[in-house]
Amino acid sequence: MPDLPAIGELFAGYAADFWFGMWAPAGTPKEIVARVNQALARILEQPDVLDRLRTDGYDPVGSTPDEFARAIARDIATWRKVVKDGNIKAE
Repeated sequence: MPDLPAIGELFAGYAADFWFGMWAPAGTPKEIVARVNQALARILEQPDVLDRLRTDGYDPVGSTPDEFARAIARDIATWRKVVKDGNIKAE
């Protein structure tokens, strides 16, 4: 939608990311997590996968499990503040 302004253009300072990720049960050995992460990174390097994701409007970015955990923690803190400051209640 080329004529639709980005939300950051309408509301100064507003930013929201949409991401996908994979989780494993607590206690999964780090070696297994690392192997799955490496396999996913190889998939994200494949040109046909990148082309499809970009065609669908995504900007694929791989990360480490630790980087992903930090991103989740940042999002939780951000949205917790939005909910608190906006006095948002579940209905």
